Amino acid sequence: MTRSQGISTPPVIRVLFDRRKEQPAGVVCCAGYQSGKWRKARLAKHLLEWLPDYVLTPEEKAALDPINAYRTLEMAARRFFAPDVAGERGELGELLIHLICVQEFRTRQFVARLFYKMRSNDQITGFDIVHVRYDEQDEKIELWLGEAKLHSVFSDGVTAAIKTLKDHLDEGFLEESKALIGPKIPTNDRLYDKLSWLFDANVSLDELVDRLVVPVFVGSNCEVSGAIGDLPDNYEADCQARLATMQRRLDKKYGKDLVIVSIYFPLNDKDGLTDEFESRLGALV
Repeated sequence: MTRSQGISTPPVIRVLFDRRKEQPAGVVCCAGYQSGKWRKARLAKHLLEWLPDYVLTPEEKAALDPINAYRTLEMAARRFFAPDVAGERGELGELLIHLICVQEFRTRQFVARLFYKMRSNDQITGFDIVHVRYDEQDEKIELWLGEAKLHSVFSDGVTAAIKTLKDHLDEGFLEESKALIGPKIPTNDRLYDKLSWLFDANVSLDELVDRLVVPVFVGSNCEVSGAIGDLPDNYEADCQARLATMQRRLDKKYGKDLVIVSIYFPLNDKDGLTDEFESRLGALV
């Protein structure tokens, strides 16, 4: 994401297997191994680095002061674990899908999820990311409304994602999402006119659905043994097989009606990553 004199900073999370140009599209992204050990600590640090981009509003990000970078991180950490927000908080899957969509698919968040809520209660539900991708040449706009699941067991994560999508792609839910997200679009967003038109109550929901891309992220523990060199034995083959399973199940359910992008993220230790991240985050809150 960071560039200096045209040189890109090597990403912490890299694409292990790329099917972005296929239909249905999909990728496997991985934090990698070092000396035969999964880079859990480096990944946790990297997620903290991305926290302000995920949590802060566009106005807050535009006003960031590099001299007060630590204060900004503290503010983002407190908001991520905001005590006045009901329901589940601090879901790493949501942060990971945000990071991967920005880094690999060149989307951007136009409404921070923590600033809207769905249904009539106070619990934050709804799509896990609200992103947009815009092609300047053909003026094509895509709405990336995504789902993320982090589970120890891969099949449980895919099943949970399909169940959540079934609820969220209901016409009534999409109408409510449209009504709640629309007023939160910043007026200084460079795509404000196009986005506000799409989310206007008088515009048919079909216009939004026609531009909809649904990235589905599943992170799960991956069986590893006999580490040799950079990655364990059979690691790439196992990850490819899991991505293929995701693509097949999601395409069978939604492929006729929606553009689905499958993202699989192998974890050596889901609970270990969660503990590592929360320990570092706790020092900031």
